[in-house]
Amino acid sequence: MVARESLSNAVRHAAATRVQLQLSFGTRELRMQVDDDGCGFDTSTPANGHYGIIGMRERIEHLGGKFVLRSGPGEGTHLAVAVPLIRRPFARTANGWSA
Repeated sequence: MVARESLSNAVRHAAATRVQLQLSFGTRELRMQVDDDGCGFDTSTPANGHYGIIGMRERIEHLGGKFVLRSGPGEGTHLAVAVPLIRRPFARTANGWSA
């Protein structure tokens, strides 16, 4: 979902002519990097009505991962995420299951 959303953003919002997606697996984590040459944007100003970046960040952080986004007007966008491949096992508790 995060890869699809980042590629969609590059096409719909950034008018990018070049997008590079890299995936790599380590022994402990999955890493993804997306770079585009689009128009970029100010990351300190939230876009009204656009929740894609917020949703991507929340998904990655929910998995215990890291989310790095760099962009600026006229500079394109760089997104890097890392998600651990090993998670704590679920445990049975008095109220059900927990991670």
